[in-house]
Amino acid sequence: MSKGGRDTNVYRFGVSMEPALVAELDGYVKRSGFRNRSEAIREIIRGHMAEHRWDDLEGEVAAVLSVFFSRAVPGVEEKLAALRNRFASAVLSGLEIPLRFGSSVLVMGLYGERPTVSRMVDAFRAVDGVEHAEAVLLPRARLGSAPERPRRSGLREYFEREDAHIEPAPEEMALLRSRLQAFPLSGAVALDAGCGTGASTALLLELVSPGGRVIAVDFSSKAVELTRSRVGARAELRRDDLASFSVLPASVDFVLCHDTFGILEDKSAFLRSARRALRPGGRLYVFDWPSPPLPFKAELPAGGRLKRLLCSAGLILEDCERAPVYAFTAHAPGGSGAAREIYGNDTRKKEE
Repeated sequence: MSKGGRDTNVYRFGVSMEPALVAELDGYVKRSGFRNRSEAIREIIRGHMAEHRWDDLEGEVAAVLSVFFSRAVPGVEEKLAALRNRFASAVLSGLEIPLRFGSSVLVMGLYGERPTVSRMVDAFRAVDGVEHAEAVLLPRARLGSAPERPRRSGLREYFEREDAHIEPAPEEMALLRSRLQAFPLSGAVALDAGCGTGASTALLLELVSPGGRVIAVDFSSKAVELTRSRVGARAELRRDDLASFSVLPASVDFVLCHDTFGILEDKSAFLRSARRALRPGGRLYVFDWPSPPLPFKAELPAGGRLKRLLCSAGLILEDCERAPVYAFTAHAPGGSGAAREIYGNDTRKKEE
């Protein structure tokens, strides 16, 4: 309904605001192409109210949370990492993107009960150093039922079972310890890709001390829970896809993949993710112990096939063994002379 060219099916009311805020609003109107202030204010209110409609949602929801923060604020990255650990069961994946002028944006895909997701968003907003945090929400009914990606039938479901995560045997951990002690891990940033029960995470925490840091990643929420019960807040825990785990590029000195590589669905994608995470000269060490039969066949490439996989990911094979365990070491090219000296040499016999 209109009168004199004006829409009468609206309510009109006045808004009081400071001159500086009016100037900011006018700039927003001009940049965004609105015809006037009223249009801009309507869109701002709609967006704000849409965000708060999730108070009426029930059950499971999916969300994308974008957190803009200043790295210059002391402790902000540690606080954000602690929140990711606290809400790890709801975090599907995440990526931190460095921006200019000391800022970054952390983008996370979330899935869980609406109250949990809502509490997580509020917790991130409350961190000192977070400049802006915004979530886009979708109820479970809108998501459909198709699988996220082609995958080996039942693999992820199997590893959500409590009895699927078997504690490594003492002799296995003793051999792994002896192998890891050959690497200069004191003070290093290490990533445990496929943390399982947390045994390897606990070992890495011991070996990187003093001054080091451990990030533990697994696609199984059950594994993340088991690892948290073992190491608490001493490691940064993430539920993430091992084919595309989210860490800053060139931020990790050492990647360990313990009893996981053989069952990975996309080994090439995992190796590319490891290469992206490694600093120049950083190392990847894969260690697969002969284990009781699983419902899935382990595929352990060696020889020319392994070299081709590593080469296509930008990694350089150092050595590979097949007995008494399947294991190999590879490193990222480049680095300073010191890094090459530490990470680029190996005295063990190489497989031709």
